Amino acid sequence: MKALMENRSRLESAIVSDLNSCYAAAEKTNYEYIANLRKPTNKKSELITISKTELNKAATTLESDRKKCQQTYESMSKRYTP
Repeated sequence: MKALMENRSRLESAIVSDLNSCYAAAEKTNYEYIANLRKPTNKKSELITISKTELNKAATTLESDRKKCQQTYESMSKRYTP
């Protein structure tokens, strides 16, 4: 019984770790997307502009990616834990 509980605990830990890795990958992808959109306002200025449309698209994509992570986590939890 103790071995079963230990195995279940390791599995739950692995599932949570996968969820956190998925969230981190989504955040990284979002950051890289926004970084690629940065456009200087002029050659002498260090100010940048990113259109509101592009920022909204990035936010929507990040939200969608995070929902997919959560759905995968929930699916795995239901499959492998009682």
